[in-house]
Amino acid sequence: MVLAGSHKYRIEFDPPPPTSTEDKPPDFNLEPSCDSDKLKSSLGEGSISEEDSISKVLVEVKRDPTLSILKSMPKVKAVEPKATTTRKRETSANEDSSTKKLKTEGFWKSVESGDLLIYNANLSPGSQKVAAYDMDGTLITTQSGRVFATDYNDWKIIFSEVPGKLKSLHQDGFKILFFTNQAGIGTGKQTAAGIQGKIESIIGRLGVPVQAFVATNSSKYRKPLPYMWNYFEEHCNSGVSVERTESVYVGDAAGRPEVPKTRKKDHSCADRLFALNLGVPFETPEQHFLGRKPETMLLPSFDPRVVTADGPLYSPASTKVPAHASERKSRADISPLSQLVVMVGFPGSGKSLLSDELCRSHGYVAANRDQLGTWQRCASLDGGRVVVDNTNPDRASRARYLKVAQDVGVPARCFVFNVNKQHAMHNNRVGGSTTTGWVAAQQGGWQHNNRVGGSTTT
Repeated sequence: MVLAGSHKYRIEFDPPPPTSTEDKPPDFNLEPSCDSDKLKSSLGEGSISEEDSISKVLVEVKRDPTLSILKSMPKVKAVEPKATTTRKRETSANEDSSTKKLKTEGFWKSVESGDLLIYNANLSPGSQKVAAYDMDGTLITTQSGRVFATDYNDWKIIFSEVPGKLKSLHQDGFKILFFTNQAGIGTGKQTAAGIQGKIESIIGRLGVPVQAFVATNSSKYRKPLPYMWNYFEEHCNSGVSVERTESVYVGDAAGRPEVPKTRKKDHSCADRLFALNLGVPFETPEQHFLGRKPETMLLPSFDPRVVTADGPLYSPASTKVPAHASERKSRADISPLSQLVVMVGFPGSGKSLLSDELCRSHGYVAANRDQLGTWQRCASLDGGRVVVDNTNPDRASRARYLKVAQDVGVPARCFVFNVNKQHAMHNNRVGGSTTTGWVAAQQGGWQHNNRVGGSTTT
């Protein structure tokens, strides 16, 4: 190796260069300021003769700073630079040293106009045992340390134990699945192509075959609803029935409360509810990969498993609809069957369903601000029996209707729905998928991502 500076270097040609002019290797390239006479002078008169055997010639050259580095040196092997410690740290952060990247040869399938995206939909063979995972916060975390990734490359494997655990499960016959909510695709904050590329990179890093299911918006495929899993069983497991009790689902949204000075509370319990809806054993990432003990996990206050349709519709059960005759005022211009009913309850608590029943069975006329625009128009409706099915959450909103009823001498009643906020949100998610009414809360299991403490995320 030639370095710049005034140093002596001894250069030996081994094997010797050929004597033939045609095969002669290139000469030293000299800067214009260093001519051949100057070089000859530095070597000494008669130091090299044409009769000398070139193979025995040893040339001592006093390096002139103006000389150029040789353009070529025959039979000199290049020395590979050593890997830097920085690169080693990057590799260890994202990849086990024994893990090789798996070439992702799968393809993407779109279901219901992109509501569900599936990677490796036809991955074979099917398996009775499944190891299924949430993605963000379970298999990966951000490289930047921020809560949300700054771009599609801002990720790293969350624990060094992850690749080895998945490989072990795969070798034991488990099929490896991802189930991830990526609502940002539906809102336009993310692109489907960006998320797809990220998932392929993660699968390549893990080094095991994976099927991935991505819910792109708030459709029925979004966890904790079971439809992503159901689609897998029905269409993507080669007709093999899954033994759910022998499988496992792992996720970080487990409903764990805050541990002071140690950990914030989980952002939701959607992953735990997803597993409960499926009847699949649930584990947190710390349990599954690090072998830690189970932690306290809180469920929402509303449990659809305990709701039945066996109880009375009204409380007390003796409530009459229409009202008792004794409740009506006697006025010649008012029908004895006239009545105003004001509904009180959250959206999704069942107001419209009961209103439709009153109209169909008892001749009521439905009125609400969504249709008529103002409360004055709702209150001015004629027709004997009127039901107002807005939310009417406070005294002021109810007082308007009661005042109109009082002025015209029509009896008024309030129907208050004993459905809490989480129950109502559940019913909203069930929506048109059930025909048995607001009391059929059990259908579909938990329907939304409930936060611990009663607040919710959509």
